[in-house]
Amino acid sequence: MIANPSTTKRTKRATKAWGCAISAAVLAGGVTATLSSTASATGIPNLTYKGTISMYASTYTPPITGVKQAPGTIADPEMQDAANAFEKLYPGITINFVPGAREFGTPTWYVSEAAAGNLPDVSWVPGYYVNVTLPTGLFQDLTPAFNQPNPFIPGNTKWISTMNEVALRADTVPGNTPGSSGIFVVNGDWGGIGFYYNKNLFREAGITAAPTTWSQLQADSVQIDVRLASKHVYAGAAIAPYMYNWLAHILGANYLGLGKMSTIFKIPAPYAAAYQSYFYSNDGGWLNPSKNPALTTWFPLGKALMDTWAPKDVNVPFTSGASIDGSTFFLGQQVAYVFINGYAIPREVASLPKSQQFPVGYFEITSLKGTSPYATDLSTWQDNGGPTQSFQYGISSSKSDRSMTTAKTQAALAWLQFISSPKWNSLIVNAEGNDLPIIQGATTSPQLQPILNQLNSESKYYYPMALFDSLTSSSFQTIDGLYLEYVDGYISLGTALSEYDTDAASIISAYNAQHPQLVAETVTYENKVLGIK
Repeated sequence: MIANPSTTKRTKRATKAWGCAISAAVLAGGVTATLSSTASATGIPNLTYKGTISMYASTYTPPITGVKQAPGTIADPEMQDAANAFEKLYPGITINFVPGAREFGTPTWYVSEAAAGNLPDVSWVPGYYVNVTLPTGLFQDLTPAFNQPNPFIPGNTKWISTMNEVALRADTVPGNTPGSSGIFVVNGDWGGIGFYYNKNLFREAGITAAPTTWSQLQADSVQIDVRLASKHVYAGAAIAPYMYNWLAHILGANYLGLGKMSTIFKIPAPYAAAYQSYFYSNDGGWLNPSKNPALTTWFPLGKALMDTWAPKDVNVPFTSGASIDGSTFFLGQQVAYVFINGYAIPREVASLPKSQQFPVGYFEITSLKGTSPYATDLSTWQDNGGPTQSFQYGISSSKSDRSMTTAKTQAALAWLQFISSPKWNSLIVNAEGNDLPIIQGATTSPQLQPILNQLNSESKYYYPMALFDSLTSSSFQTIDGLYLEYVDGYISLGTALSEYDTDAASIISAYNAQHPQLVAETVTYENKVLGIK
């Protein structure tokens, strides 16, 4: 499975229009060796290990000699540059990258490879699943190393001080027994949902500044349609047909407010899967749409906005895989803005023929005041993204990787510290182009740097939430399809809200029937926390 990395000069790569996929796969953690390093006089660790370090780098895998890339993917040559630089520091060590395959990152892959003792030395793995979904012992707890300096960052006194606070909260595994809690990955990138806009089309429509409030976004959208309709230009487009999910994250989370979102966010990972079931049926039922109109009062707002968008961007009824990427409309200058996942748009525009390029800006809606009696001051501008992308790397234990020794652990740790320094975090993540680097001190392109600055200053307000779209296999299609039926005018608002209540009840009922023990444990835990008898 291990291939030697390419050392050839890189060429310009094809762009990728889709975001990083987040597998629901995961693993577990344990400790094989004390993760600490002894620095030399020059500050870098003294490593006794000689040999190879294998790595499954997911999206950030570099070009590999003899391995053909799957259509639509891009390789990340900066990861190879990092490997070359590390190997220069340690001539006896070689970094070998594992070419990805369809099964990689799935539960079956982690379990089967670990059972055979063949997990790569360093692997991509969603940190918030470690020691939760699968048995413990597959990956090593990085907490001891996090509390020591990263020797590849000058002046650093604690590696953990360079980590994004939201990433640490997402990746810290809860538990009260030895070996069941800790932090098992380094998390170095952030994906978000936001608005890119065509500055030329905004100017042509008489709009001098990007909107930051929902009311201004609505007014600007109407103005664009009125002034540019003769040119067959619509106001916007988006990822479709997933609009219920995206709008619910922004509007629904805001309307619930800081208190309720904080309560959700504090639920330990083992119970997080059942939080919707608990707050639907308990503690006032504030995730029950039949009891809490805040969950659906935004429906008319969403429809009013989407009425100004490209009609081809809406697909009803929902069919699996029938997703139209709004970037197609945006790159073709058929719409003035696009609401989309990731940060690849500037790169995609720059790759167009020069005659078709246009100046691009970016904005987020940071104020929902006046949209509803339920509107709050909670900032939900990044609720659709977060630090759960592709730069999540852990070190295998000897249980899952038979080749892992104490010396090899120290070498793998040094490699992980090396690529999570601001310099290499920036180069690796920026090269892939769809996410932002989040190690403290990392930078991005001049066009995206304001977004990264905003992310760094406001990410503490990050409260992700998805309602009913992940509880059962059909709940996503059910709720999203219902909302789009309303947006397209197939059903009235009254019918949509009535069916929403019915569908939500059915989704919760199905989930409770499938997970009775988890639901019971969650009720016991959360009732105790809230003082409910």
